[in-house]
Amino acid sequence: MYNFLLGMWKLKRIDEEKLLGYAAKSIISASEAAAILAQPQHS
Repeated sequence: MYNFLLGMWKLKRIDEEKLLGYAAKSIISASEAAAILAQPQHS
């Protein structure tokens, strides 16, 4: 799931709020969410 969400983040298909929601639901860990958020998004 991490790789899928990372790809979605990079393509701006999900925002920070949605990503943190997945972490809150334990779909991904908080550290995985932080790692994704540290990645740049394509413009």
